[in-house]
Amino acid sequence: MPRVPVGEGQPLLQAIRRSTRASLTDPDARLRLRATVLLPCVITAYFILYVLCHSVLNPYIYDKIASEYPSHSTSQKPCSANMTDPTGNTTAQKIQEKIEKRVSTFELYLGLTGSLTACLPVLFLGPLSDRFGRRIGFLFPIIGTMLKCGIYALVIGMDLSMNLFFLAHVAEALGGSFAAMLTTMFSVISDVTVPGPRRSIHITSMEAGQTLVQSFTMLAAGQGLKWNMKGLLIIGLGFGILAVILAVVIPETLPSGSTGHLSDPRAGVRSQWRDRGRECLGFLRACFAMPMKSLSIYVRGDKVKLTTRRLAIVAFILTVAVNFSKPGVWTLYLMKWPLCWSASELLTLSGTQITCNWIVILLVVAVLQKVFKMADRQIVLIGCVSSIMSAAFSSVAINDRMVYEVAVLSVMIRVIIPMLRSILSCAVDVTEQGAMYSGLGFIETLAVGVFGLAANRIYYATVSTFAGAVFVVCAALMFVALVVLVILNVVANRDRAEHKADGVNGNIQAQDADSVPDLIF
Repeated sequence: MPRVPVGEGQPLLQAIRRSTRASLTDPDARLRLRATVLLPCVITAYFILYVLCHSVLNPYIYDKIASEYPSHSTSQKPCSANMTDPTGNTTAQKIQEKIEKRVSTFELYLGLTGSLTACLPVLFLGPLSDRFGRRIGFLFPIIGTMLKCGIYALVIGMDLSMNLFFLAHVAEALGGSFAAMLTTMFSVISDVTVPGPRRSIHITSMEAGQTLVQSFTMLAAGQGLKWNMKGLLIIGLGFGILAVILAVVIPETLPSGSTGHLSDPRAGVRSQWRDRGRECLGFLRACFAMPMKSLSIYVRGDKVKLTTRRLAIVAFILTVAVNFSKPGVWTLYLMKWPLCWSASELLTLSGTQITCNWIVILLVVAVLQKVFKMADRQIVLIGCVSSIMSAAFSSVAINDRMVYEVAVLSVMIRVIIPMLRSILSCAVDVTEQGAMYSGLGFIETLAVGVFGLAANRIYYATVSTFAGAVFVVCAALMFVALVVLVILNVVANRDRAEHKADGVNGNIQAQDADSVPDLIF
């Protein structure tokens, strides 16, 4: 039996109103509730694994390379005593610049190896989960990151060659890495919500939740680096095992092709996987057509929605370029004289900043949407201004006070991506959600390599003259994104004005909060 078609104003699973009777008698309601509870658990376990693994990389590489020089520099003490004096040892400063150049170059090659390898897996996983269910989209990135973490532990524990890190990054990339996990997470959210304020709030909340998990893990890792890097990796592997278990038991949020209901894992996990195996044979024949589904949504469709998708994806690319290229060079910038921040201090700053940012973002977004009725496309403009100001000010930060001021200016930058995800999810058909999120994951993964390469090389070339030049470039990119989003708002306002005479909502953010059915979450 073919699937029942679903309108754009409905979730993939029919909307369930808040009622005790519905939650007790409707199997979809019970399974949706279970999926809603288990989704953040899977995401939490995975990102603890991911962050613990990621946190040890830069300090370990820095320590290994610095040990080859007589400066006695380490990730916990990157500057020697005579560097802190403005008239200090110029030779020591030049040695530190050499260390930073080698560290940035090695991290560049690692980033390219992982990101370029992960591009295709991410592009396939979205459409793959649209066809075979969301569970497969959880397991691939979890297992890939666990392999990476295991190789890290062997290299650090046995003092093996750092070249084995390349194998670790390939293993994680084949699973799609964090981009595949986010693709699946947002696909699940789109399965059970309607376009409009509720979806944007849910997307923003989950984005905030996974980011807060990362921030708390960074805070713990900052202290753990003083203790034992290998121990952090072993703890991460433990959370990876937990993530696998949770991914296996979480209900599918994609309706079954035969019944239109969620499949209860207690009723037939084994039979589900057997059926998936048979279907995979058919899928392999058409696997090369799948990426085209993720790309085709930007070349066809309703005129206004197509314009919305194109403008939003341009702004998304520019934002991702800054978000993925800035942190790596910012870390090296803070470790460099005259700031001289240690690895533990950097992780503590990042964790604290992310936590404070999301507390502010959630409060501000709630007020702007509930009180001032602002649309996602308007809220995202605030994030762009915040990003421009923080990037520009980063380029001239020369003391701790200015670093803290940068943190304050950047308080709203993380609102941009979830708002753009929400805008795009409202501008595609409900059957294209996985493909759309897969395309965004592909862009994020590619950005790690392409834009990370550009930022890394700019920093490498200017570290001895004007190390903040890369942040000026970031500010320029975000200014372009701001212009694009202003155009998006003009298009949206014009579309709504044209429909207002007919009493019809515009195509962009059409759903009013009062017209959206109450959901169980």
